[in-house]
Amino acid sequence: MKLIILAAGSGTRLRPYTDSLPKCMVPVLGRPLIDRLMDSIRAAGIDNVVIVRGYQADRLELSGDDLPANFSFVLNPEFATTNMIYSLWTARHEITDPVIISYADILYEPQVLKALIAVPDDISVVVDRDWRAYWERRFDDPLSDAESLSVDGAGNIESIGQKASDANDIRGQYIGLMKFSGGGVDALTAAMEAHHRGEGTSTRNFHQMYMTDLLQGMIDGGTRIRPVWIDGGWVEVDSVKDLKIAEACIPAGQATATGGLKIVRDAKGPEAKT
Repeated sequence: MKLIILAAGSGTRLRPYTDSLPKCMVPVLGRPLIDRLMDSIRAAGIDNVVIVRGYQADRLELSGDDLPANFSFVLNPEFATTNMIYSLWTARHEITDPVIISYADILYEPQVLKALIAVPDDISVVVDRDWRAYWERRFDDPLSDAESLSVDGAGNIESIGQKASDANDIRGQYIGLMKFSGGGVDALTAAMEAHHRGEGTSTRNFHQMYMTDLLQGMIDGGTRIRPVWIDGGWVEVDSVKDLKIAEACIPAGQATATGGLKIVRDAKGPEAKT
């Protein structure tokens, strides 16, 4: 199984850490985020990884003794003016069956990835049900960042990544980790090609599309996308405050350990003062 990491963005909310580093190279308790992410990927049994680079591409490197047997880099040369879908588009030749797509600014325990691998659905998206307290910790107003996530009577996702007006209507939060297999791979590539031709349903320009724009468009067109429910076990590192929270969520004994993180999101740390 192949895993594609989208890591081309400039990470402006993590400045000054990202003034001269890619977002995923920012140290989390002394080790680059990408190295900690790779620990969990390897611990989940995935040994084929593609990383889409962009901002400060020459500074994005993997280190450690336990790297994937197969890994390669793809460059998004237009990283400064594009978004997630364009980064994935630059790696379209790497989309095989099955494929997992992961954001580069998240850390997750190996069992989160194993749960995604285990489901048989053609398109599966990891959704955190235990999101509310975590978002309240990250944001003064959780609804300023929280996005819609609702499912229909059959358990399929019907709304994802849209503006939400009531937190009580949100079933969970999309974390930036998904799997495509079988017909789902064909549906993904067809949707990207349609939007690239200007024939998609998103109101955003192809260059500016988020991953959730594409997923919502696929849903609106009749594609079945299933949630993989989790309750914590991951963190996002999108801002300086997020970084402090993430570091507080890693138990002391895990600071230098490899083999996949244990993440305890209810741990309290110095980030409470930010």
